[in-house]
This record gives sequence, structure tokens and C-alpha cells, in this order.
Amino acid sequence: MVDKVLLVKLRRETLASFSACIEALKNSENNYEEAKKLLIKKSIRTIESSEKVENSALPEGRVHAFTSSDNKVGVMFELRSQTDFTSNSREFIGLIGRIEKILLANIEEVQKKDRKKIYSLRSSEDNLTIQESISALSSITREEIQLSEIYITPQENNFVSLAYTHHNAKLGALLTLQKNRELTQEDLLYARKLILHFSGSDSTFLRLSDCSQS
Repeated sequence: MVDKVLLVKLRRETLASFSACIEALKNSENNYEEAKKLLIKKSIRTIESSEKVENSALPEGRVHAFTSSDNKVGVMFELRSQTDFTSNSREFIGLIGRIEKILLANIEEVQKKDRKKIYSLRSSEDNLTIQESISALSSITREEIQLSEIYITPQENNFVSLAYTHHNAKLGALLTLQKNRELTQEDLLYARKLILHFSGSDSTFLRLSDCSQS
């Protein structure tokens, strides 16, 4: 007998069909976490066995920027989807948070900027890779979802990175500053004001290489 409360919860959190949720709960003997894992694994198999949409338009999505706890590395990525219904969903936003956790837990690998290895980084919670997690949600929503851009700041001992994500998740910014001493909380507060200024302005130069000698 399937627990109806768990059935509704599983349906709401995974967006899987009721029949799939019922089957997962039966196979897991009403163990919610196990049922959720079964649905994710099934979704991954489905998306891997089907043809992916080639060159599909992905006009919607969210930008997310963050730094390591010591502010030595800044990371910004863009997760895109086909509709704003998906990009604004709790599951999509949860996937962004999940990707951030995985990247922060593997920051040394992230710094190598090897895109294939980044996609294959695994969660410590359920051992799913970033790509498998994206594929699972893509299968459930029936939409193409892609991690389209990843930006990583260089790590140097005399540099500090800050990150900013606008509240609508359409704009993000990374700012890396060279320092000649340990920064105080007041310094970091000023730097955060600086990144807000840069993200809201039409900058003439984005990189040092863009600047002329004059």
C-alpha cells in the first residue's frame, strides 16, 4: 500500500508522473529518500537513451555567482532552459544550489577549468554527477537544460574575488582585486559596493588586455 502523503510530496518535489511516483514508492516500500533516488536514476536512463535536442533555443535561465569561503576563487555559471516555467521552478533553483555545493566541494578541480571534468564532479549526498543531475531534471520537465557558461577567476594568494547575483538571477558579476595586505571587513564591504557599481554600469573595459596604454 502506497503512503498517500509521501506520494503527494514525491510528486510535488520531483515533478514525476503519479504512476512513476507510485511505482517508486512500491519498490522502495514507502521509503521516501529511496523512492526519490529511484526516480532520479530512471530519469537519467530515459534522457540518456533518447535523442537530445540539437541546437535547441534556450532563451530562459538563471545566472549564479559565488566565491569560496576564503574569497580566493570566484565562480559564475549560467543554467539555461527552454521556458521560464522551468527556470523559475523550485526544482531548477534547487539544481543551481546543488551545482554550487558540488563545485565548492571540489574547488581544486574547478580551478583546472576542465569543462568535462567539471560536468563529471559528483555530489557527496547521492553520488550523482552534475551532468546526471541536469539530465534527471531535464527528463522530468521534458525540456532541454544546459550548463551553458562557466567563469572561474584565477587563484593567486595576493588576489581576492567577490561575486554578485542580481535578485532576478539574470545578471551576475565576478570581481577580482589585487591586494597588498590582509583585507578587513571594512575593505570587503567597500569591495562589495564596487562590484555592485560595476555590475550596474556599462563598463568600457572588461579585461586588463582591453585597456590601451593611454
